[in-house]
Order: sequence, then structure tokens, then C-alpha cells
Amino acid sequence: MISSENITFAYGKNPILQGLSFRVREGEWRGLLGPNGSGKTTLIKCLSRLLRPQTGEIALNDRPLQKFEQGELARIVAVVPQDSNILFPFTAFEIVLMGRSPHKSAFGFENAHDVAIAKDVMESTGTWEFKDRLIQELSGGERQRVIIARALAQEPKVLLMDEPTSFLDIKHQQEILSIIKMLNKDKGLTVISAMHDINVALAYCENIMFLKKGSLVKAGPAGEVVTYANLKDVFETEVYVGINDLSGRPFYLPGEGVGG
Repeated sequence: MISSENITFAYGKNPILQGLSFRVREGEWRGLLGPNGSGKTTLIKCLSRLLRPQTGEIALNDRPLQKFEQGELARIVAVVPQDSNILFPFTAFEIVLMGRSPHKSAFGFENAHDVAIAKDVMESTGTWEFKDRLIQELSGGERQRVIIARALAQEPKVLLMDEPTSFLDIKHQQEILSIIKMLNKDKGLTVISAMHDINVALAYCENIMFLKKGSLVKAGPAGEVVTYANLKDVFETEVYVGINDLSGRPFYLPGEGVGG
């Protein structure tokens, strides 16, 4: 379980997170929704310990995040960042194999088991076909799939994702999120993902948390909190919310796209 108690964060005098408190239970998929600048990316960075809140505390299974050794934390938490600027000429396979680093022996070498896991996640994410290509040669979508494969190769218990599908076409978006959903359901993988696409969040996330100006506005089951009133309040625009006849879940349309 991940908990946040009254955390705040600011860049200089610019407050980004303001007194956030919430709990995410083990095996939950929590989606973070909110307009640009609402604090979603900063929250993901705080949860991954890339940033440290100025006040408050984040805990993993009731243990403060700052008490974990780096290697220990990396065996539990994997991160898919919004931007992955890899400067060195590694191949796609080498990048994914880096996900096994927290599990390597004291001598720092990968073994046959590590290689097998890297191959398995690359095959499942459709990245094995360009395993020998340099990461700089790949398209934005291909590169994003490699970064997701690297995170899955860590075999984490918690997966933090910041706009994971922003560069993916519909086919690969569905394939990748379906893999993560399977791990979430079958293996109890806890997922926290900052999302831009409301309908994608509704399709995959069990619970939704709305952020606005660094504050928690609403949280709860996706089918209950994604309402016309909440979307209009958070995004400050007209929207339409209907019910999908197939899934029974709500879906969103921009207000100007309704009624011709």
C-alpha cells in the first residue's frame, strides 16, 4: 500500500502540490486526472523518490519512502516517465535488460534468467523485432514501448506511469495497457498512472483521483467520480458524459462535439 500524508512541494515560490493525502491499496490501479499544471507529473516524481516533498510523508507499506535503500526500492517500484531522454547509443535490448539491474548478483552481471525475462517482456510488448536497433533510431512510439518493457522487466510490485501512452497508436496503446491490466489483475501489480486521455483512464483504471492546482479535488471509483459536474469543475470547460452500452462505464466527449 502507498500512502501520502499532507505532502507539499514547490519549485521556488511556485507551489505545485498542496497538502495531498491519499492511500492506494495493494493491487489497485489508480488513475490521476487533471489539467496541465495540476501536479500529476510532480506527484509521480515524488512517489518514485525522484523529488522529495518539502513537508509531509510518503510511505510504502507503512514504511517511509526515504527509509528504503535505492536498490531495495528499485526491486519494488518501477517508473515509466513522461520523457525518456537516453543519450548513449544503447540497443533496445540493452535498455530493457537494464530493468534487471536491481536483481543482478553482487558481481553486477546478468544471467540467463535475466535475459529470458527481458526477451519475454519484449515479445509481449512487440519490441523484440527491433531489439538490435539503437534507441535513438526508434520512433517516439517504439521508444516508449521499450521504456515500458524495461519497467516490466524489473518485475515490480508497484508501477508508476506518467502519460504512458502519449506516443502510442491505438493498437499499441491497447496492447500495452492490456498487458499491464493483466499483471494488475492476475499478479496484484499496483499501478498509479497520470493520464491525459480521460476515456483511456475510464477503460483501465479502477479508481480515479482528480487534481487541480496541486490539490486533491475528488477520488473514488471511476464510474462514480467521472461525472459532468466533476469534469466541468476540474477542467473548467463544457463536457458531455454518457454511459458506454458495452462496458456500463461512463465515457467523455468535449462539449462542442455534441449535438452537431
